[in-house]
Amino acid sequence: MAKGQVKVEVYSERLRLRWSHRSQRYCLSVGLPDSIINRRVATQKAQQIELDMLSGNFDPTLQKYKPEDPLPVVAAGSETSQSYTNVFKQHWDEFVEDKGQRLESPFTIVSMYNPIPKKVRNFGRKILGRREAQEFVTFMLQSASPATIKKQIIILNDFGNWVQQNKLVDAGWENPFTGLTEMCHPVPPIKVPPFSEAEIKQIIGTFRDDRYYAHYTDYVRFLFMTGCRTSEAIGLQWKHIRRDCTGITFNETLVRKGTGTARLRKATKTNR
Repeated sequence: MAKGQVKVEVYSERLRLRWSHRSQRYCLSVGLPDSIINRRVATQKAQQIELDMLSGNFDPTLQKYKPEDPLPVVAAGSETSQSYTNVFKQHWDEFVEDKGQRLESPFTIVSMYNPIPKKVRNFGRKILGRREAQEFVTFMLQSASPATIKKQIIILNDFGNWVQQNKLVDAGWENPFTGLTEMCHPVPPIKVPPFSEAEIKQIIGTFRDDRYYAHYTDYVRFLFMTGCRTSEAIGLQWKHIRRDCTGITFNETLVRKGTGTARLRKATKTNR
């Protein structure tokens, strides 16, 4: 171990810190089981001690570094600390950070993960178990398509598995979202008749003759002529257009970032 370095190690499946300072050896229990998130907590504590040793503010009694609020011992699944809602509030940000670093794209984080906390708040009740989780799914289905909610149930279930794997909940804690994707029955697609040629001319003419929106005329005409999505149209760049203007390649879109006006550039659904 390098001089002035605090080492994070595991002893009896618990995290502790070991270091030496002025010829004296020290050992401090972090008071947490070994997990990804708890290792970050231990590392932050180690960095604090290292800075104190460098700046001359080190506390040799270690009182300064001991956990101020030890975790209370509670029954598994108790409403006080082990409800899904409370676990969600405590560890959701760490879960999203972990997913963003290892697996998910920024667009998926913004579009699928970020809206979930607001939905949990708007639900207005704690998710204590299976029954409340089912009611929460029913609540979400009132404001989004079954396909979207199914993806978010998978994320909520993944979060429950993640806190279990990282030992952030009691061993007897049960994930209430397991298997709830079955509640998301697909809605049969409604076949919408296309605009007639006369309707298209009327729409374009209305834009052309409007005092305030005439500048959108060419844009609307382009949408009708190509049949592309609006996100594909606004995502076009000169590199997507042939030099002789005889063809256009739609392979990128500009999609909305969250609920604001910012946009993210991403590939089209078909990648072509």
